[in-house]
This record gives sequence, C-alpha cells and structure tokens, in this order.
Amino acid sequence: MRSKLYALSLVLLVSCGGTPTPPGPTPNQPPMGTPSGEGTCANELSGSVTVSGVFANTPSDCDYLVRDYLSLENGQFIIEPGVVVRFGQDASLRVGDNASLQAVGTPEARITFEGAGPVKGFAKGIFFDPGSLPSRIDYADFRYLGKEDTGVYKFHNGAISGLDNGGLALTNIMVSGSLFYGAELDDVVLNEFANNIFYDNALYGVVIDAAQVYKLDAGSEYGGGTQPNERPYVLIAALSETYERATWKRLNAPYFVDSVFYIEAGTVTLEPGVQFVFGQGGGIDIDDLGALTAIGTPDAPIVFIGEQPQPGYWDGLSYFESPSRENVLSYAEVHYAGGGSFTTSAVSVGLESYLNMSHTTVSSSASWGVCVTYIADEYQGVLEQGQGNVFFSNALGDVAYDCE
Repeated sequence: MRSKLYALSLVLLVSCGGTPTPPGPTPNQPPMGTPSGEGTCANELSGSVTVSGVFANTPSDCDYLVRDYLSLENGQFIIEPGVVVRFGQDASLRVGDNASLQAVGTPEARITFEGAGPVKGFAKGIFFDPGSLPSRIDYADFRYLGKEDTGVYKFHNGAISGLDNGGLALTNIMVSGSLFYGAELDDVVLNEFANNIFYDNALYGVVIDAAQVYKLDAGSEYGGGTQPNERPYVLIAALSETYERATWKRLNAPYFVDSVFYIEAGTVTLEPGVQFVFGQGGGIDIDDLGALTAIGTPDAPIVFIGEQPQPGYWDGLSYFESPSRENVLSYAEVHYAGGGSFTTSAVSVGLESYLNMSHTTVSSSASWGVCVTYIADEYQGVLEQGQGNVFFSNALGDVAYDCE
C-alpha cells in the first residue's frame, strides 16, 4: 500500500519559502538564496526513500522541500496535481533503481519543481538513473533548476537529465531558468514527447541524441519565443547511429550540429523547411547502408548552413560507400561548408555512392561546391544532376570529378 510521503519518518515540517513565481524572468529579482515567495513548505525530504508513496497536495504554498539530495528507490512515486516541490541550493532529486516517478498534473493544477531562489541554476533538478523504471511528467513547470555538472561523469547538466533509463514521457511541461541545458535527453530513452516549452535557459533548451530526434514533435517550443534560450537551437548529440526509417520534423528552431554525426544504416527523411546550423567542424556523413532524403519545396527549402557566414566554417555533407537511390537533395541549400580535412567540398559523393540533386543551391564553400570521386568504373561516385541547381562563390569551382 502506498503511504503518504509526509507520513514517512524522513519528513520534517520546515519553513522554507512561499508562493512560486510565475514562469519567466521577473523584474527586481531578490538576491540569491532568498525564497521565491512568502509562506512555508509543509514537508522536507532528504536521503533515500525506499517505500512507494505519494507527494500529496497540501494547503501550503510549498508542499515539499528537497533540502540537498533525495533519492527515490524501489517503488512507484506519485506527485499529485498542484504540488510544489522546492529545491535548496544545489539540491537534486534522483529517480533510482527500480523506481518510477509519475508526476501528472492537469491544466488547472500544474505541478511545480523550482529552485528556492529565483536565480538561474539555483539547484540541479531531476536525474533518472539507469535502473529507473518508465516514468511520466505531464503538466509540470521547472524553474531555476539545471546547471553544469562539474563531477567526474558530468551527466547531470539539465533541469531534467538521466542515463539510459527505463523510459520517460514528457508532455505539456515548461522548463525555464536553467544555467545550462533545459532538458539533457541524449542518454534518456524518450517514450513520449509533446507540447513542451523551453525558454530563458542559459544554453540550449533541449539536447538529444541523433537516434531519437524523430521523437520530437513540431508542436513544442524549442527556441524560447519572446524569451529565447541563449542558444535557440535543438542540440544534436552527434554519434554514429543506425536507423530503420526515421523522419525528422520541421521544428520552430533549427537543429544544431557541433561535430559530425553518421547515418550508417536506414533512411533519414527530412521534412520540407527543416534547418540545420553547424558549428565549426560539424557535418553529416551518410555511410554504408545509410541514406538521407532531403526534399524541400520552393516555399520551404531544407537548409544546411554554418553558424558563422564564413566559407569553410563547417565540413559539409559527405556520402561514402552509400549507394542508396534514396540519397536525394532537392529544393535544398548548402552554405559556408567545405572546411573538412577529409572531404574537400561542401557536398562530397564518395566511393560507390549515389546522389540525386536538383533545385539545390551550393554557395560559399572554401573548396569545391560538389566533389564526385572517380577512381574506376566500379568504385566511382554517381552524381545525377536534375534541373535547377545553382552554384556561386565556391573557392575552387562548382562541380569536380576525381578531386579527392
């Protein structure tokens, strides 16, 4: 039988602050350490809780204070609608082995997780351990949580983060006031993700691994809107990935790639209007059994561009031993690439690779616009050019064969 958490022996009544502040920045914020409202927290939790229980909604403005560190283990833990969980400075809540967190609010009674001081990154936030069970957070607000993890493993860099957990559903949440990432999801298994808002965070609102990008929904706010994140992109954790088939949606913020990620198997399809911004040395490699289908429209081209308007700022698109006829660039734009040491062009059609390219603009490459490898008939790359391609301001020229 579940027990009320405030009845556990770990719980003490404390005075800790009061009414939660509204989302987003507020004028004349009190100094660090000042509670974000007036009133008291009804209960305090710390240490390990190993019995299933309920975070109950109390008459207090603040229901629970996590003073420093709280670990939930070996049970199901439910947070009722309307509950306010406040965190002391640098405090964190871990969902540990064989534990499930079900924090399900309602539109009228949202759940609040907040730092006790209205300062970005006042506390760490929620972390899901590898041994945690499927969890859900719905209709909840995260404020003033999330900061850089300076520990040995550095896995706790967001208001929400974790490591290869049993699965997490995030729906109808708002995350703001992080001193680092809003949600660091590159090592979290996403079961569901919809209608979320990330704003006013010091870096990216969302970080996610390439293999799970297709789970992101177009209805969420990633850049921050009128209160933008400092980095108004979705950061892709660049790794070697295999897919069966995946469609990357057009979001309201560009995808950001700060290194090279690989499509090694399966086909990634990009919706019209998808935008990629690349950091220095970033790129996409389509290898072996992988394929990239990037078909935009005249009104919604697919854009690949360097973060800085500098020729060669990023590596480019590289097709290597990828013979798939699903490699298509149409109504696309590739700008400021050609800076890689391995490829010498903005678009490289390497050994035994195929690319169908039409209505695509390639500009401002630090080398060639397109390079097609030619060694012998059995190894050469194949570039099938359709109509409407445009090339300009490419340092070595537009299209070349046997240039690597």
